[in-house]
Amino acid sequence: MRTATERIERHPRRVRRFHGTVWVVTLGLLILLASGPTDASRLIPLLILWVGIDYEARVAVIFIGTFFQQMILIADVAAHVSRDLLDVSYTLGADRGQVVYRVLIPATLPGVMDTLRITMGWAWTYLVVAELVAANRGLGYMILNSMRGLFTDRIFVGIMVIGLLGLLTDQGFKYLHRWLLPWSPKAG
Repeated sequence: MRTATERIERHPRRVRRFHGTVWVVTLGLLILLASGPTDASRLIPLLILWVGIDYEARVAVIFIGTFFQQMILIADVAAHVSRDLLDVSYTLGADRGQVVYRVLIPATLPGVMDTLRITMGWAWTYLVVAELVAANRGLGYMILNSMRGLFTDRIFVGIMVIGLLGLLTDQGFKYLHRWLLPWSPKAG
């Protein structure tokens, strides 16, 4: 019986073709994810194959589940900056760099902070889903094992801890919003 290395050495074209196919599929998935809302939890089986069952899979699920949607939301926030603000800046003699750094970024930061707050809620959801499917420790894993053993008290504790962490994260973003962005209408 041949080892995997011997088989690879015997058929190098097949291996190159396989790796090329993997890259094409990966690129296609990234384009699909960037083009609109796609549920990252559907990709968990592929992520387990590609990055394993530990910490990296959870990070990959959270990243894929939030990054592309966050970019779309941030682009939407930037597109809705008042055209009057930009026109007044140019009228007063600001160049493109000054308009970006002194007008566009401060005008978009409140919306970006709201977007971060929303996607942080999604990140908590994806973390629990990833732990239910692809982890050997964590709150989702604890809930899944408690379900198998019919330990409902542990299930409720896990759900309450997740809810409390989500609430604390949300309140932390509200506080940061008020502290970092005093010019925002929501800061008051």
